[in-house]
Amino acid sequence: MIDKSNFFVIFLLVIASSSQLMKQGWLASGFNPEVYAGWATAVLASQLFFNFGGLGIHNFTARHAALYQSKGKILLVNNLVAKQLFVYTYLLPVSIPLVYYLVAKPEAILFFTMVVYSIVNVFLNSVTSPIYVKSSLKFANIQAKRGVGSAAVAIATCYVTDSLILTLINESIFIFVLGIFTLKRQRLKWSSKYIKPGWKCIRLAPFLIPVLFSTASVSMSRLLAIDLLSDKLLGIYYFIFLIVSCGAIFQYGLSVFFGPIITSRLGANSFGSLGGFIFKCWAFLVVLALLIGMLLLKVVPILTNYFYADYALGLVLISPILCLAMGKICDIWSIYFLLGGLEKYLYLPHLVSIISSILIFFFIVETDNFRLIDMRLFIFAEAFAVFFVPLFLFLWGQRELSAA
Repeated sequence: MIDKSNFFVIFLLVIASSSQLMKQGWLASGFNPEVYAGWATAVLASQLFFNFGGLGIHNFTARHAALYQSKGKILLVNNLVAKQLFVYTYLLPVSIPLVYYLVAKPEAILFFTMVVYSIVNVFLNSVTSPIYVKSSLKFANIQAKRGVGSAAVAIATCYVTDSLILTLINESIFIFVLGIFTLKRQRLKWSSKYIKPGWKCIRLAPFLIPVLFSTASVSMSRLLAIDLLSDKLLGIYYFIFLIVSCGAIFQYGLSVFFGPIITSRLGANSFGSLGGFIFKCWAFLVVLALLIGMLLLKVVPILTNYFYADYALGLVLISPILCLAMGKICDIWSIYFLLGGLEKYLYLPHLVSIISSILIFFFIVETDNFRLIDMRLFIFAEAFAVFFVPLFLFLWGQRELSAA
């Protein structure tokens, strides 16, 4: 049975994500592609380590906190949250500036601003971690406030000042204030020893490694674009890649919706009948993705040419970009593999994507004559890995179940 609150959680997450996409679209229209490329590269560096540390430790806390919470072991829940704070406190604030500097080599003022921007986002993520463990509805509510508020501040500042630096500073102030208010509303008690480094933190490794693969996979094409494209073309590429972000947001909402359904069916049905249900859901998502893809194929060029003429060159990538976005819309497999005890299958699609991109880079791409349209090779490779590899693994798993 589906908890009705899940629908409201999805609604709030859609608001949060949509407002962030609106912010990125506004910044793209407010700045030229070269400036937008610098901002997007900095955000990418921040996302890399947030996804690695944040999502990895989230898998750890989410998997254990439900058990502890059901038994009333609140101190153990706080212990898990403290371990999550450990990752944010020690790993991310140090790693983000380092990676950003190595990848982008920015000017000093932009570098300092992005360090501040990353740290305040890490701070807000840290103080909302306990809320995520205990209430997804409250967590989604905070994310909606964060998305709408930071987008409004960024858009207003960009409109008034036309300055990327001031836009980032004002948004950082808003996020920091929201983090302070969020922290004050919580009454968390745990021993300070939980946030000190220790050998017990090695328990986090199994949860960080799969997320490391997925983070590298979804970021590979953008990281390669930094090396292969000029600043202007890089900004154009980042802009057109926002379509893929929409597919990822859809998949995130899918996980919130289908997670309780799959969990409830795990106890009531055999894996064979559950597999049939999952396949039917996937087939429906394929049809839905095709309809959305055909609509976007008509609408995106019109909107881009009218509102974002400076980025119209990116339309040469519209077909592979839509293929990748549709692949993410259909990705019900990662939810099924995680909840169904088939974690070993989670690695392979990302591994295929990473290896494919590396092989394309070393054996196919000629960097001296590389053009924006050539990025389609990397995008198609990732789309293939996202769409076909999990399907093959699912069918292979069902065959093994039938044989058994």
